[in-house]
Amino acid sequence: MGVYAEGVTNTLRVLQQGTLEVWGSPNNPPMRAFLKSGSELYRLVNWEEYKGTPGFGTGAVVSADGYVITAQVLPLINLMGLSIVEPSPQPIACLYNASEAARLREEEQGGGRRRLQAVVKPDARVLVVRVSLASGCSPVRSTQPGCSSTEWLSSMFSAPNSVMKHMSTCSFGAMGIDQAASAIRSVEVPCTPLASTADGYCGDESYKWRVDAGSVLQSQGVNLGAYDHVIYDMPSLGCGWSGIATMPGAWVMMNSNCGAGTALHELGHNYGTDHSDVMVGSTIYEYGDYGCVMGAATDNGKDNKCWSLAWTHALGVSTPRQISTGQLPPGGTMTATIGVVWRDKSNGIVIDAAAFGGPAPRSYYILLQADAGPMSSLKNMYLYAGSGIQPVLYHKAVVIQARPYSYSNDDAVRLAVLGGNSWYELPGTGIVVRPLSFTDNGDAVTITLCRKGGAQQCGASDTPLAPQRYWKFRPASDLQYCLSVCMDSSGQGCQPSGLNTNDKRLAVMRKGCGNNDVSNHTDLWYWDGLLLRNKQTNMCLDPEDATNYANPGPLYVRPCASNDGLGSSPIQQMWMWGGTPGSQFSMPEQAGDYFEDYDQNRFVSRWTQTYVNLCPAYCTSNACTALMGGPEPDVVPFAFTYGGSGVCSSRESTFELASALSFTAEAVNGAAVQPVASPPPRTPPPPFDAKADCERFRDALYSASLSSATALILCDTVQDGLRVNINGVLEPAQKFVITMLHTTPDGAMQVWARSGFLSGRDFWNRLFWVLKAKCACSQFGELQGSDRLGAEQVGLHSSG
Repeated sequence: MGVYAEGVTNTLRVLQQGTLEVWGSPNNPPMRAFLKSGSELYRLVNWEEYKGTPGFGTGAVVSADGYVITAQVLPLINLMGLSIVEPSPQPIACLYNASEAARLREEEQGGGRRRLQAVVKPDARVLVVRVSLASGCSPVRSTQPGCSSTEWLSSMFSAPNSVMKHMSTCSFGAMGIDQAASAIRSVEVPCTPLASTADGYCGDESYKWRVDAGSVLQSQGVNLGAYDHVIYDMPSLGCGWSGIATMPGAWVMMNSNCGAGTALHELGHNYGTDHSDVMVGSTIYEYGDYGCVMGAATDNGKDNKCWSLAWTHALGVSTPRQISTGQLPPGGTMTATIGVVWRDKSNGIVIDAAAFGGPAPRSYYILLQADAGPMSSLKNMYLYAGSGIQPVLYHKAVVIQARPYSYSNDDAVRLAVLGGNSWYELPGTGIVVRPLSFTDNGDAVTITLCRKGGAQQCGASDTPLAPQRYWKFRPASDLQYCLSVCMDSSGQGCQPSGLNTNDKRLAVMRKGCGNNDVSNHTDLWYWDGLLLRNKQTNMCLDPEDATNYANPGPLYVRPCASNDGLGSSPIQQMWMWGGTPGSQFSMPEQAGDYFEDYDQNRFVSRWTQTYVNLCPAYCTSNACTALMGGPEPDVVPFAFTYGGSGVCSSRESTFELASALSFTAEAVNGAAVQPVASPPPRTPPPPFDAKADCERFRDALYSASLSSATALILCDTVQDGLRVNINGVLEPAQKFVITMLHTTPDGAMQVWARSGFLSGRDFWNRLFWVLKAKCACSQFGELQGSDRLGAEQVGLHSSG
């Protein structure tokens, strides 16, 4: 007679040996653990007590001591003990306590992070298994998998945003899939009906289907061990998850779908990456970082994005710049320029929190995020910030993450999103991060890092971004007028009475500004992140007085709001311009995918858009004129109006990009005066044949085989010039990488430009003119090329 568990009868105690499977991620219960012994699969109960055992994880051979409980779908083993016979090749990715973290940090030779144990590879073999249930199986929600073989082929390999392409691009080629060695197969398994078909029911049936599918494949001679990942497309389940995976491990189950974003997320779990969360106030919202594929998916799981910097660093595929205490001592300040995080593996900054007195084992990551390339799905989602998770759509922003957040939470947690007039203090370190300027095309940002100490307190201040472009905004209804600011005294001219004009001025439309004259700075505006800042007053367009449903409602400029230093953004003054996508300027605030059709080419306030008076307009009605202090020639108010139709339909509210006037910062401010200094003594450059090198470079770019053959071109500074080296020609259809590198004064190699795939002559042309100027070639005319770290700045001056 057996020994029975307390309160349970007919329950036999067993000592069962088998292979361990752990499904799910540590911070998203319920995780489940199973024991595979021969053809039997047992679900383990009370397994969490043993997860800290060295070698515990998927693939470990274990001996389980416990009570067997017969259940409807799978037998259970209520564990009383568990020992490791053979350790997992990929132990479970958790930090359990300070001593374990200290050991891992010591192994990293003082580094502030722990690398994940999963091994990444550029040629992973993937098997997709479409699982169907026997005909007539009931009750079930469906007997068929979610996607056809053709749909899986597109999602995994052939679509522009396929899993294979995203893995390679987002990991700089370190991770990828070998399509030729991968396969898609369909199997039918015996009927194991669902105990319930209701939404929310999530039993063990899918795990039984997976084991049965493996048995069918093995009977057909398929070696599952030959694949690095096996993805099972299951018939529909009532579970709330769209996918689940072993972490780390090799298996993924999809809940009747083939979304590329979902598949990337679950494969990330296979590699050991956990979720990407967001911190709002003192609350962490799991999955809340929509700027990382390990956050929540949108667009039914099709919005595949990249892994964030915290995860690519943990996987060992990125090498962000590490800031030491020697570089940033107490009271010190430094400036750094970083490129868009997915453009090059060296882009971004990592700071070991403990080295600066912050919480161990945390590292802080500072990165530039932009919604283009592999991150174009950012156009369809929100970056949340602010109390109560108010949505703010950034098209480029400095993002700050922490990972691991604590000994018990291995997630990456997004702490702040910094646009204009914003700053954030890295908790516990005294380091304040502040964006200074974004490049015009959004490819790079310059930031300051200020460490508190002594008299240096790195205080908040109204520090506008240095603009690269100014605008005059003209309504489509009358191009003689443009957005401006009333500069009269309080109660005089257009200025209403009772205003402290140091803190508040009326926004107006002024006639006679529709020209190229840049001398009147009240007509000039620039985007400071998502704040619309006036050049003359240094104030920002503010809709607060229009939120009481006034119709019309006045608009003012006020001192620009700063964030709260905790990552919350000044939503009140945020504006987005729904300019037509694909126009001549790549407007960072041109949120085309966000706007409704009737919002195109109009200013939309994040503060008031839920109110009826959401149409800022050139307004000539008597009611609008009454908003001014008194009549003034050629000046009318810029005010919120509402005509009752529910949409902004009038041309007075339309500010087309084509009607706006754009001016470079140099045209407005004049060319910057460069300080004159004696040049340092230089060693003569080593001789090299610039003409021959440039001809080789020209031939590589413009040869007849350009469309099918490419080369790796490295350009290293050689005193006064650049030496161009062209190494090897790739076969047609192979992946293409071109990187321009130069050596900075401190000896570091920095990236100028990078392309992940052969993308046509536009890229090659731009790249050629930059290098050509540095190579001193003259046969194509005289040109000048300038570069900026992390971005490409090209000036073309031809002499014939």
